[in-house]
Amino acid sequence: MKTYKGFNKDMTCNGFQYEEGKSYEKKEKIVCENGFHACEYPLDCFRYYSPNKSVYHEVEQNGEISKDSRDTKVVSTKIKIGPEVDITRLIKASIEYTEKRINPEAKSDEYYGAAKTTGNEEIASASEKYGVASVTGNYGVANATGESGVASATGCGGVSVATGDYGVANAIAFYGVANATGYHGVASAEKGGDVSVATGFRGIANTTGSCGSAIATAGYGSARATGETGLASTTGAAGSASVTGKYGVASATGDMGCAEAENPESVAVAWGYHGKAKGVVGSHLVFAELGKNENYSETKNQKRLKGTKMVRVDGEKIKENVWYTMTDGEVVEVE
Repeated sequence: MKTYKGFNKDMTCNGFQYEEGKSYEKKEKIVCENGFHACEYPLDCFRYYSPNKSVYHEVEQNGEISKDSRDTKVVSTKIKIGPEVDITRLIKASIEYTEKRINPEAKSDEYYGAAKTTGNEEIASASEKYGVASVTGNYGVANATGESGVASATGCGGVSVATGDYGVANAIAFYGVANATGYHGVASAEKGGDVSVATGFRGIANTTGSCGSAIATAGYGSARATGETGLASTTGAAGSASVTGKYGVASATGDMGCAEAENPESVAVAWGYHGKAKGVVGSHLVFAELGKNENYSETKNQKRLKGTKMVRVDGEKIKENVWYTMTDGEVVEVE
């Protein structure tokens, strides 16, 4: 059976090293602890592997199979690792998964439901656990409120909103807005001028079009912009921002935030307390050193700006893909 599996970025899972295209088999009797794990519903992978530090693959599971009653997790004695899939493909596969399980002649149940509109300026809303709200007309609104729900807006200027935990909001036309507010929510925008916003704890904001903006505001959030002149911004504590497009800016302003510049003509800004940044050769890193403000109480968590500095990653003095921070007025490697 076809399922989806999450891995660490080095393709390990529970300490075991996997490779794309290879097959694996467990000889012992299947139990949750020793079988191969994957999920039928693609977005259930986010429950086990967070998008900001993981990769996902299509897999084929065979042999002895057991299913989990809590979600769509499948445990098997055999598995074959298929091609890698990005977040956009996972979202599309999740929509297809739900639509296949809906009886068009019956009412939606509490688990699977779909709401669709094709006209301009219309609203589609789905409240089921695996519900899908889809709008294809211009300036339409798709709203998914159920856990693991998907909201998809494909028309120009469309808005997609996912408020349930593990929900996904996807905007794929120009100037669209994707907003995910639930815990572990994912907001993805694909075209130029789009905005993706993740406000929930551990939320993920992703934009791939030119001039796109990805914003994550809660703790441990992740923002990634891959298009030209893209903006990735995290404001919550321990947030992670990265840009891969030319002229892109990655900004991390929360405490202990991380900013990464993956293009030679991009900038990474670490403006939070104990923030850090890294980049490829040619990119620029901007730092702010913050200290305690003695004029404010500890409860207010106020910081004072002690100094700022910008450096260029030259591969020698400032090394490529090495984390740096600012301490006592100097840019130094993170230990």
